[in-house]
Amino acid sequence: MGRSGCISSVSSPGPGDVRIGAGRLQLGRQDTTVNLEDRDRLVLFEQVLRSLVPEVKGVAKRGVDLALEAVREEMRSVTGTPPSPQAEAQLRSRRDQVHARIDASSSTRDWQGEAFEREMQAMANELVPILAADVARRGMELAMAGDMAGAAVLQRQAQNLPQTMRARIERSLEPLQPDVARLCPRVRELAELNQGMSLRLDDGQRLELLRLKD
Repeated sequence: MGRSGCISSVSSPGPGDVRIGAGRLQLGRQDTTVNLEDRDRLVLFEQVLRSLVPEVKGVAKRGVDLALEAVREEMRSVTGTPPSPQAEAQLRSRRDQVHARIDASSSTRDWQGEAFEREMQAMANELVPILAADVARRGMELAMAGDMAGAAVLQRQAQNLPQTMRARIERSLEPLQPDVARLCPRVRELAELNQGMSLRLDDGQRLELLRLKD
């Protein structure tokens, strides 16, 4: 979540190549033999992970809400008015879509670090045309009222809207950094448990249940 996140990828038990649960391990949906020490570590890993993933998702949802509020602030800054009802409906719809995807996911990999930033930028790119239409509408109102200078200013701001909105979204996510930092000790605990396991893949490589950022 942002560039200071401590996680590169953490997957929770669920459909996929690796599944863990109650000290059991499945690779490709096939049970894998686990010794007693690794079984204990898997149980602890699962417990910590199950408590961690909802919190990561919660931070991601707050990030989505902050980003969308930043979009609203950008519109108020440019036009002096809130987004139009159509634009506001699009903002709320996008929020609901992303929240639903976060709820349905079984991994944190899409909701932190560069992946989350890409999601926010994609959302901004999708909303720019809608918000630009709001700016154009306001500019037309000013022009019809005889304020040609004001209309010209809005036109220039509309051209810069993609850049200014992205910058505002990035700034809006900065308050999440303390939340991300508070998650890091448990992520390191997961890494230590994983490092202590003797589990190997079929090709002999160590099984990585998560990766930490360099």
